Amino acid sequence: MIDPFNKFSDFKKLIRVAAMCIRFARICTKKNEVKALGPLSPEVEYARKCIIRKEQRTAFCEELKALRRGIEISHKSSVRAMNPFLDEDDILRVGGRLKHSEFHPDAKHPILLPHHSRLAELIIQYEHKKNLHARVEATLAAV
Repeated sequence: MIDPFNKFSDFKKLIRVAAMCIRFARICTKKNEVKALGPLSPEVEYARKCIIRKEQRTAFCEELKALRRGIEISHKSSVRAMNPFLDEDDILRVGGRLKHSEFHPDAKHPILLPHHSRLAELIIQYEHKKNLHARVEATLAAV
């Protein structure tokens, strides 16, 4: 199976290519409608969520199954202590007491990605470059 994450060295390019593929597929399936022109923003956000869900399905398959069924996550799971939950977009996030804070929802409940994944590496590299090659602490805070 081809892993799309290994084909790209830049997170932003990966997302934009996926967004273009999504737009192309949508145009091909709706032949009678006017061709979609304009900003790629809706497809970019959808592509980002799809890529994250794909990576989570690969790494946290059993945890996702348990959460969808409403049963307890296995005691052997490495993410059990993080009190994970599925958000409205079916993305696995960290739970906890920060839900009572006034932070942005993405800051309160970060997305869970495996530490060894190429996607996590691409995101870290992207934030490092975006923040003008900031040091480790600043890059970690930006991620």
